Parts: sequence; structure tokens; C-alpha cells
Amino acid sequence: VLGKDVYLMHDVTLGATGTSTDFDRHPKIGDGAFLGAKCTILGNIQVGKGATVAASALVNKAVPDGHLAVGVPARIIPPRDPIVPPKEIRVPSDHARGTVDGLGRDGVSVGAEPKV
Repeated sequence: VLGKDVYLMHDVTLGATGTSTDFDRHPKIGDGAFLGAKCTILGNIQVGKGATVAASALVNKAVPDGHLAVGVPARIIPPRDPIVPPKEIRVPSDHARGTVDGLGRDGVSVGAEPKV
């Protein structure tokens, strides 16, 4: 079962396990999940919303929402803290930009006659 906006790269395998028909044997992929090229998900496994399965990973256990599954068999890696933009943008001072008092950007003295 695939959720909404799931990204499937090439050669992904979603496989059932066992031969019995009296229980659910197929993977469930949450909304916005990303399944990398040649990954394999076997059995009644839940891949959570926004989760990522890396290329060539073999998933045989649940992947929580927003987590990453990588390797054979897959290791589950928690999400990183989101990057929060700064509240203000600081512009470097003239000194940080490489100018020195009394000299302009081209290295010529400011307000003085050029030396001959």
C-alpha cells in the first residue's frame, strides 16, 4: 500500500513474506516517503510518513516517521534537528571584508593625494 506523494526510484522491491493468505504480508509506505534505487522492503513492514529508505537498503523492520533506513539489513537512523535560520542577518564590518582604516577597497589612500 502506497501513501500520497511517495517517491520511488528505479528497481524498488516491495515484497510479501510467507505463503499464507490469512494475514497481511505486504509493506505499507507512508505519505511523502522516499524509497531509494534498488532498495528492498520485505513483509508486513510500515515505512512512516516522510521516512527515507537509502539506495540498496534491505528493510525488514518498521521505519518510524521521518527516520532513515540504511544498509543490509537496514539500520534505523533518527532524523537530525532541523536547521533554523537566524533571526537576523549580520553583515560583516569593513575590517572583516579586508579594508583597513585610511585605505579604500583598491588599497589606495582615501582622502589623500597619491604619492608620486
